[in-house]
Amino acid sequence: MEILDKIECAGYGSEVSFIYIAFSPVNPESSKYARILSQGIIELREKGRLQQILGKYHLKDWKD
Repeated sequence: MEILDKIECAGYGSEVSFIYIAFSPVNPESSKYARILSQGIIELREKGRLQQILGKYHLKDWKD
């Protein structure tokens, strides 16, 4: 199962919601996980897949 299959979307309507992803500072693997997440987002964006995913929910890239 890929990480994208493990992410769920919650909420409703057109309300603005902020989502934060955090990694515990006491976990020695946290910086590694943060790099993996950041690189994954970059790759999704470069391949156009991020826009496809966001588009399904009528969202736009937060980098724009």
